[in-house]
Amino acid sequence: SAREYTGRALGERGVGEAVLPRAEVLPAALALASRMARHPRHRLVGLKALWNVGLAERVDETFARELDMHDKTFVGDAATLARIEGRFGSGSATMPVVAPKSTPSRAAASATGRETPALDVKTTLRRLLAQELQMPEDDIDEQAQFVDLGLDSIVGVTWVRRINETYGLAIEATRVYSHPTLALMARHVGEQVKPMAPVEAVDVAASANAPTTFADAPRRPSILRRRPHATAATRRTAEPEAIAVIGMAGRFPQANDLDAFWRNLAEGRDCIDEVPASRWSVERYYRAGAAEPGHTNSRWMGALDGHDQFDPLFFSISPKEAEHMDPQQRLFLQTCWHAFEDAAYGPRSLAGTRCGVFVGVTNTDYQQLSAEQRRTAQGFTGNATSILAGRVAYLLDLQGPCLSIDTA
Repeated sequence: SAREYTGRALGERGVGEAVLPRAEVLPAALALASRMARHPRHRLVGLKALWNVGLAERVDETFARELDMHDKTFVGDAATLARIEGRFGSGSATMPVVAPKSTPSRAAASATGRETPALDVKTTLRRLLAQELQMPEDDIDEQAQFVDLGLDSIVGVTWVRRINETYGLAIEATRVYSHPTLALMARHVGEQVKPMAPVEAVDVAASANAPTTFADAPRRPSILRRRPHATAATRRTAEPEAIAVIGMAGRFPQANDLDAFWRNLAEGRDCIDEVPASRWSVERYYRAGAAEPGHTNSRWMGALDGHDQFDPLFFSISPKEAEHMDPQQRLFLQTCWHAFEDAAYGPRSLAGTRCGVFVGVTNTDYQQLSAEQRRTAQGFTGNATSILAGRVAYLLDLQGPCLSIDTA
């Protein structure tokens, strides 16, 4: 059937083979292969022949059923043939086809003008998700993030596939990231189901004897469009679109916020000090004169206070992951939150909107502090500047552009 089945579904169908959790499949397979490798070749050949007795007896019947399935669902299905011809057909061809069955599809039933209540959609999606995650339906909170429920990229694909099969839709699997809770996903699916136009009844018997003619497949419009070249006059007259700065935040040496920063500027305060002992030992690493490997010829710096003070759980980050994060990533999360507050916006009030996140950033040597850190996934993502803007967008569910730019 070319369908995927969970281990539980296979077990319920009476499959004789062992059904194991995903994490145990490889160790079990290796253990079985190791045990079999201890037997001599002639015994393995005999065992294989013995195990295949039942399969060999049923293979002809299986092939016949497979061909019969293709005749019913592929070769003799007008809708399937039309879709193939529409996408890949070249030239005109006339082919008599079998009249399509009059049984309405699940999608057609939903398209008869009757709107699917959002509650029914949510209930169906909850049931399908519970089956994919192998957990009770009551344990799925509609406001919980999918990632917190244990949904990974593989389960996300299979779950969305089942949603599409249920409602006759073509939702992309990536929608689980832009609609990361059951409530949001149910609303999105409901919006896709409702606008479908009513299906008119078709007299299948009257059209069954008429041959179906497949015309040339229409060319798909190109997504590439030529932009008109701007003339010198248009360049001179074009004015930049006005913007408004409604919120700001920042962290600077001896200034944990913008008020302190402006005050330091107004007073002409020098915020450069000797490197504090909490950073590194000046006596050990400082060497006057030309720079030497393992030493520095400067003992001065503008240090940020509280660079190591971070509440990871507030940002839905585990303490272990926070330890591996570059400090500038932690500071950026905090400062973005303060910028929202300075603009008098609740940081989560823009969830689901086309709000963009843009950050200028460059690499640092933070991961060089620990060889172990460089070998972990947390160390990799914690120092990957490419995902810095994505951290904010994911945290606040912002749906606009998300771009990290190396501005070194």
